[in-house]
Amino acid sequence: SIRRPSEMPSRPGRGRSTPRTCSALATSHLASASSSSCYPSPSSPLPGAHPKQSATRGFKGFGCSGVLLVAILATMPQESSSFMISAPAPNSNNLGMWRSYSMLKQAGTTSRGLTRIRGGSMSASERVLSWIFPKASPPAYVVPKYVPPLVTTSLTLLYGILEGIPALFAASLLVSLLGFYRVTWFFSLGYGLSMAFMSCLSLFFFSVIQGASIPLVAMLHASLVIAWGVRLAAFLAWREFKAWPESKSRYVETNRRTGLSKKISTWVFVAIFDSLLFAPCLFHMKTPSKLEVLSWFGVVLQFVGLQVESLADQQKSLSKRERPGQFCQEGLYRFSRHVNYLGEILFWSGSYIASLGSLRNPLQLLTASAGFLAILGVMVGATNNLDRKQFDKYNGSPEYQKYIKETPKLIPFTRCQTLDELKSDADKARKKDEADSKPTTPIESNYSKRKQPWDV
Repeated sequence: SIRRPSEMPSRPGRGRSTPRTCSALATSHLASASSSSCYPSPSSPLPGAHPKQSATRGFKGFGCSGVLLVAILATMPQESSSFMISAPAPNSNNLGMWRSYSMLKQAGTTSRGLTRIRGGSMSASERVLSWIFPKASPPAYVVPKYVPPLVTTSLTLLYGILEGIPALFAASLLVSLLGFYRVTWFFSLGYGLSMAFMSCLSLFFFSVIQGASIPLVAMLHASLVIAWGVRLAAFLAWREFKAWPESKSRYVETNRRTGLSKKISTWVFVAIFDSLLFAPCLFHMKTPSKLEVLSWFGVVLQFVGLQVESLADQQKSLSKRERPGQFCQEGLYRFSRHVNYLGEILFWSGSYIASLGSLRNPLQLLTASAGFLAILGVMVGATNNLDRKQFDKYNGSPEYQKYIKETPKLIPFTRCQTLDELKSDADKARKKDEADSKPTTPIESNYSKRKQPWDV
């Protein structure tokens, strides 16, 4: 057939504008058809094109547009009257960090998607997450309606970054506020209640918000931490308010001499310490242990340490009540001079051992090991400090000297210290304390001694 000049393709290098050829017309027709969802029939040829070529291009355009439409429909959120988040099935064994990120992606879908999922307007926290995580994932678990959306979003965000340590830090900061009323509560009541609260919060997040099935050994691990924290806080409160009421004046004086800046630094340090110490239990709840036998051994060691510490505290309190002003050497104290500290070391050693099969990356291993080494250092330092105080108080008693020679310091059935070794350690610690507490006088410079022109 004879084509008109306007339909002929132009050669390069000529000054005329390039007319629309059959391929250009086919491309524009396919683009308009895919945008309006109206596809040309293969039997109707495109203008200026061969019928076979037109049919082939029509089928290709129909297939590409269909795939695009299916992809768009697959990513659209579904209608629901409750706030749905992404999480694996309740019986899933993979409790890794990707679940928190998938929950964040679903919670942070587009504003239109959130409005459709919630059935209403978005909250401020959901709008922020919609800017950070614009894509949605398919819903798999419905959070109970009694959980506020702000709580769900906040906990998901805190547990989803840095292996969940920010959530522990925030929980410990909240509970440790007790220390601003009385400084010693940073280390006593705040210490025990922080551990119990972090364990309860983690159980609530994984079981209620995520809908995960926590293994029995991990559940026992967290339950023992709750029992340990509640028991310690109750015992210390009973000892402070009922057993030793005369210590109130000493605590008031300590609280008066501690400034606000020192309280804030102590508050932050205690929160970091508590977070690191509880980290093994958190990792055990997040990921099932690959070494289940080792986890059960750690839980049993936790239980033994809890019983030893509880019984030792009870025996020492009873001995102080019956024989005030005397040291305790009955019961478990026949095998160790500081058996209550030994019980706490056993408890946190069991917590660390139970989590070894759940550590999946270097950050988890470093965090769990740092918490374990920190509590070991604190317990060893507390043992040495109390040993020095008892030596200064009971050194003249022959009964105490015999007790020192026959009873190990911390670990039962090990070598006992001699009086000379204990005296040497006490002298070194005393000299160090004196050097630290000695006030430093500022050195006056020569410039301040010289008379200045403005001095009258």
